[in-house]
Amino acid sequence: MEHGLRIGRLAPLALVWLLAWASGLAAAGAVGIGEPMGLEADSVLASWHAPGGGSALLAHGRTRAEAAVGGWQLLLPPLDWIRAGHERLTLAGASLEIVPVDEERARVRLTLPATMPLFDRTGQRSGQVTLGRQRIEGLWDRRLGGLSRLDLRIDQIRGRGRNGRESFHLATMSLEARFEEGAAGAWSGKWSVELSDLSLGEGAERVRLALINLAGSAGKMRLLDYAAAAQAMGIDWRRGPQGNLRAAFARQLPALIGPVDLSLSVHGLELGSAGREPAFALDHAKTRLMLEPAGGERLSGHLVHEQSGFLSPLMPSELTPARIDLALDMTDALAAALGTLFAAGPLAALQAAGARIVLPHGLAENASLALTLKGSVASAVPGAPYVGAIEASLAGLPELLDGAAKRPAEPGRSNHALMLTLVRGFGQPRLGADRRILYDYHLELDPAGRLTVNGHDLTALKALLTRP
Repeated sequence: MEHGLRIGRLAPLALVWLLAWASGLAAAGAVGIGEPMGLEADSVLASWHAPGGGSALLAHGRTRAEAAVGGWQLLLPPLDWIRAGHERLTLAGASLEIVPVDEERARVRLTLPATMPLFDRTGQRSGQVTLGRQRIEGLWDRRLGGLSRLDLRIDQIRGRGRNGRESFHLATMSLEARFEEGAAGAWSGKWSVELSDLSLGEGAERVRLALINLAGSAGKMRLLDYAAAAQAMGIDWRRGPQGNLRAAFARQLPALIGPVDLSLSVHGLELGSAGREPAFALDHAKTRLMLEPAGGERLSGHLVHEQSGFLSPLMPSELTPARIDLALDMTDALAAALGTLFAAGPLAALQAAGARIVLPHGLAENASLALTLKGSVASAVPGAPYVGAIEASLAGLPELLDGAAKRPAEPGRSNHALMLTLVRGFGQPRLGADRRILYDYHLELDPAGRLTVNGHDLTALKALLTRP
């Protein structure tokens, strides 16, 4: 599974890099024709390196610019995309077509090679990535300094190891984005990313995913102001990823982007061998997050999550929420986390940015239980551990335990019974307004990174759950 995971990480990251880099090339293509265009494209290629010893895009040779119908075609030299000094993905035969639409815009079309070999750090071939049909087209807008439209679809993305066995397969990957200018300088936009029929790894560690879709919309974006502010900071796709600058600039995003509506849908997620009961499964999940600027760098948000068909040996279904409803107030440097989100992961990115998260109220519930939440966590300085407290109250636990005690014992559910007993043991019982017994929990994160519940360190609980 390790090789499949590496390809699963490498391929999408390489594609994101190539799309951003293609936007830089489109900008280069707008400044000249013929040989000057090729020289400008080579300058862009030479600029594309990631700071801090990260990924790099290396060109071997020169770009050739040839006349095409209505515009120009850039025939790119062989390229090596190297990820943090590890795998090397080689692209030979890629091309970019640029067709001017007017003085401000140009259509661009990127074509990738159907076969891209992979090499390990010693230079030995370790596998390959192959692509089926592909369409990667966009509309570059000079005023925005980037793409205002993107249509991408690639079918049958496959990764094979040095033994020839397939360790990664994605039936379809699509990305659509549209940004339109409206009245008074406001832009509206919609975007959607969808992956279907993903298979990753082999044997007992095989991951299968039927469908995942991430969609979003915004109606009051100040994209021209965004472009002007970025330019003032020296941000330009032709100068490479500029990760540090973009992370700092992300602090201005709440005011420039305006209200945003995001949704994530997942269908048919399984971990385990084919033909056997999965070790982990999720039939369906949908999450919606609505964000709105609340002044300065603050964002207020509302998150709703619903799921069904959850199966895990580590978590009893009785304790798994079917619905979560949270109100959020995210402050300080939350938006700066966007600059490191994909590299570090959501929690590490928020922590690195020094973001503060306030939870005015929250609810997680299923058919048996209802959990209410309230509190806040914050990082005192960027990079420091989160510190804070959450107050939680759980209803329905005594009734659930009474019902479980009356049912015949089921194989493989002894850990589930232990989990329910531990949850009750950590709680502080009280009588609710409806005369039902509630259990209260005071969760606290200390500066050392320890999580305690009603004064009990959860390290012991973790040891019990992970013991063979």
